[in-house]
Amino acid sequence: MIQACQICDVDISRSVKVICTGCKFVDKNSLPFIECLECLRKGREKNDHKRDHSYYILDRMDFPLFVNDWTAQDEMMLLKGISQSGIDNWPEISQQLGFKAPSDCEAQFYSFYYKSIEDPIPRIEDIGVLKRDKSTNQPVLNDTILTTNAELKSSFKPLTTIAHRSLKSSDDNASDNSKNKSLTPISNIRSLVGYMPKRGDFDTEYDDEAETRICEMEFNEDDTEEETKLKYKVLEYYNARLDERIRRKKFVIERGLLDLKKIQRQERKRSKEERDIINAMKPFARFSDKKEHERRVNNILKEYQLRVLIGQLKYFKAQGLSTLDEIDGFIEEQKKEGKFDEAKDEAVSSFIKKQKTYAGEGSALRPKRAYNASVEIANAPGFGQLTEEEKDLVIKIGVMPTHYKLMKNMFIKQFEANGDIKEEFITEVANETGENTNVQQSLVIYNFLAKNKSIKKADNGSEDDD
Repeated sequence: MIQACQICDVDISRSVKVICTGCKFVDKNSLPFIECLECLRKGREKNDHKRDHSYYILDRMDFPLFVNDWTAQDEMMLLKGISQSGIDNWPEISQQLGFKAPSDCEAQFYSFYYKSIEDPIPRIEDIGVLKRDKSTNQPVLNDTILTTNAELKSSFKPLTTIAHRSLKSSDDNASDNSKNKSLTPISNIRSLVGYMPKRGDFDTEYDDEAETRICEMEFNEDDTEEETKLKYKVLEYYNARLDERIRRKKFVIERGLLDLKKIQRQERKRSKEERDIINAMKPFARFSDKKEHERRVNNILKEYQLRVLIGQLKYFKAQGLSTLDEIDGFIEEQKKEGKFDEAKDEAVSSFIKKQKTYAGEGSALRPKRAYNASVEIANAPGFGQLTEEEKDLVIKIGVMPTHYKLMKNMFIKQFEANGDIKEEFITEVANETGENTNVQQSLVIYNFLAKNKSIKKADNGSEDDD
């Protein structure tokens, strides 16, 4: 029997009804005044029915939604059982329903809820159970599509098949959209990491068994003070575990760790050494925000790339290559011979191209200064802090003031520690400053300090020719 709202005439045979108890019956055979929830919400009135009348709700849930032998009440109990016992715990869910086999519960959930386009709640129109009456525009059961649960189980496929199956819609546009949605990042996230974006939950949460400690705990009137304090302490520990779960979930979501395919695409663009650096820095991500951590990692990657570049340029210099064109030609030869390392030498190749852009073709790797070296030394940092004799010395031998100070301090510290300076130490001082000085310059500085009595010459010390 079709029941309609007596105010707006909407069919509410399969919906929640509002029964007015304030309207008087004409006779014992007359029906009570029935309205829909929308009319109740808007306070609509009709004839003797007023908005201030008392009423009660008639919640009818004995009609089928998807299959004939599963009522709306059964569907509610199924979802409630899943929320309490968890997905795949079908024996316990079946016991809560009391009249459905575990296999029936599993087939019902995966067939209508798991594969739904509009998760987590399916749209009945997408599943095809309902059609609309053109005259009333109300949903009507489509008996030709509705099946029994036994027929449903016969067509039930494993989870891996259902997860990748796209649904067909009534019109072509909806069909195209459903196929596209089956390949969306959200579907990938759900299948790969078990994350459900619309619910904001994982299938398996961090510390997933935290609730087992309190699920059966009760506060009774006859509890002693010690028992009550103990229960409060247990709840305190439980809340701390929940806080940690929320913190970890927030960290994963905010750092974009759910989009695994995007992360994999980024990693494929990097060398193995760069991936190792990024992985080594991951434990430190929790101590800073996202931007600060990314800045720190990028700086370390830049440092590594510069070290690789410097090492390669030193190698080119050792090969006698002095111009950008020579280095570029050397790289091309290595490519032809198959000795070119894409991961490392590509940085050098990119550097050469940039240098050519700014310096022009045929430019030297270390271009000669267009002005006298003495002018460069006189304008260098620390030159004004030297004595007049020291200024003349550094200009004469062509040593930068900072390098001179470094060598001077090394000689003085060695003399104060050992009382003399061996000839081998003069060479060691020259090597300490790398390519900026040589042994002859170190020897001149040694003799200069000995002449000014800053240090004392050893018996086997060398004399300056000048």
